[in-house]
Amino acid sequence: MPSILIADSGSSKTHWCLLTENKKKMINTQGISPYFLNDESLGKILSEELLPKTGNQNIDEIYYYGTGCSNPANISLVKRGLKKLYKNAVIKDPYNKFYARGPRVRLSAEQIRDQALWVSGLLNEKMY
Repeated sequence: MPSILIADSGSSKTHWCLLTENKKKMINTQGISPYFLNDESLGKILSEELLPKTGNQNIDEIYYYGTGCSNPANISLVKRGLKKLYKNAVIKDPYNKFYARGPRVRLSAEQIRDQALWVSGLLNEKMY
């Protein structure tokens, strides 16, 4: 099984999950927001907070889901920082296409009511 590192990051904290063989290790570091970090500050966070907790573990794949990943320049910054520490790792899904997200458009009150009625089987589909 490959070693996989998964990150869920906001601007205030990052939750990492290291998956190896039959083990799962949870790691927390400060937040990584490429809007407010440069290469040097990102590298410092990763090398001082993440690297000591992952040890000399060889990481094969990294999935980073975090703030700012809709901007290609931000994605590039994060990828460079991760590649400096984990040279052999493959950065997967950098554009967060496979990350589960909520809907981009909110439902109106009437749509929510109709959804609830439909799911419960009580929706009368007859139009007046």
